[in-house]
Amino acid sequence: MPRPAPWILAACIFFAPMLTATWVETRYAGEVVKAAASLVRGDDASDQPPPWSPFAYEREGCGGYHVQHTAFWNASRQEAASMVGKKPSPFACRVQKWPASIVKAVARLDHSKRFRFMFSGGLCRGYREDLLVKIQRRKWVLDFVKDHFRDDDYLQFSDMGANYTRMGSFDKTVPGVAGRSTMEAKVYFDADYWQTLAWSNFTLCPGGDSAWSLRFFEAILAGSIPVIHNVEQDFSCTSVEEKSIGYKFYTLKDVHDISGLEYRADWAAHNQKLFRRYNTFMEGDNTTPHFKGVRNPPGGPLDSGCNDVVKTNVKLDYAHVNGVLDSCNQAVVIN
Repeated sequence: MPRPAPWILAACIFFAPMLTATWVETRYAGEVVKAAASLVRGDDASDQPPPWSPFAYEREGCGGYHVQHTAFWNASRQEAASMVGKKPSPFACRVQKWPASIVKAVARLDHSKRFRFMFSGGLCRGYREDLLVKIQRRKWVLDFVKDHFRDDDYLQFSDMGANYTRMGSFDKTVPGVAGRSTMEAKVYFDADYWQTLAWSNFTLCPGGDSAWSLRFFEAILAGSIPVIHNVEQDFSCTSVEEKSIGYKFYTLKDVHDISGLEYRADWAAHNQKLFRRYNTFMEGDNTTPHFKGVRNPPGGPLDSGCNDVVKTNVKLDYAHVNGVLDSCNQAVVIN
């Protein structure tokens, strides 16, 4: 049997990650869209939670959300005895909900503090149409690391290629190894990641594909205080409902002396208390006082079944680019 030409093998190696990623996300995205269409038609007559949440859809001007966020929201409802046979409130339909199993697992971790600042995640990888915006939105993280990180901080990039050079003893990045993609419709618990969050006083929480980050809420759950660059780029796509919760965090423009940044244990406790009440169903389906009795909050008209979000914007063109990038500079040539 003749061997395939070398260029054919090279092409297979280059395109395999991108084709695989597209197939995986198309599979899950298709299920989400079909489920949404069924709900809009009124087919959801059972008490089973719908296999979707608003986070699979486009929020006003802020782009789509990963299907993993959907899995988290759905699991939070499935695990809540208080939600059996009940439809979620309008408020619940527009906030990210977290499963009780994850909240309890995080609570069992060691919450002593070992690190000052922490960032673990990607800078360069994302959806093609949003990639340049994402890089610009997260550039401040790279600048902050260069200016302020020291031995008692923790850094781990998840999308740097084989030519990446670590930036110091605090840098735990593994060059050439891509981190797990959050596009998979599963509920993960990465014990090492969560433990590092729990050990950290502050977590850098830049926006990503949109001006919103799941990391902001992960930090709060783990007892770490979120640090963002500014509300416009890192928090503006948070729904008005989530903004009404009242979390405490730092913005860099309000911090004039990084060395004097204070970890506030009272802030961490305040945030965790609010998180359990409003970002889980563990204490019921609660609405912040600001939205009590409001049927159509400023975020847009809603009904009590989460069936109002019809416009889909499921993105299928995920820019793996052979899995990793050697530097963020390479990302700008992707089209």
